[in-house]
Amino acid sequence: MENADVEFRFVDSYRFMSESLDNLASYLKFDDFKILRSTLSHLNDEQLKLLTKKGVYPYEYMDSWEKFNETNLPEKIQFYSKLRQSHISDQEYSHARNVWRKFETQNLGQYSDLYLISDVLILADVFTNFRESA
Repeated sequence: MENADVEFRFVDSYRFMSESLDNLASYLKFDDFKILRSTLSHLNDEQLKLLTKKGVYPYEYMDSWEKFNETNLPEKIQFYSKLRQSHISDQEYSHARNVWRKFETQNLGQYSDLYLISDVLILADVFTNFRESA
């Protein structure tokens, strides 16, 4: 395969799924999160259960590298999504605060890492469960 062309494409998973990742993840039982649980096996069950729910992230708020060093979770209003044109719910913000606290998060950089890792692992488990049930 020398000199073979390689092409990378971004494919929005929402095009292939009838519902949001949050909804799809909610259909899975704790034992169905095999990839998440094995990858993050160093965590306790309480922490793992928190990560089986799709988290929220303040995308628009994170507009500079300095914000990754902030030591507090931003206020709920900072989680406004231009894409969805909506604010997060009180329940979603409460979940974010709970994650921050239970993981003893020191800054937004750590929160960002945890959010991204759990998001990818939830997606992997949703796809794996879809394949196994199809």
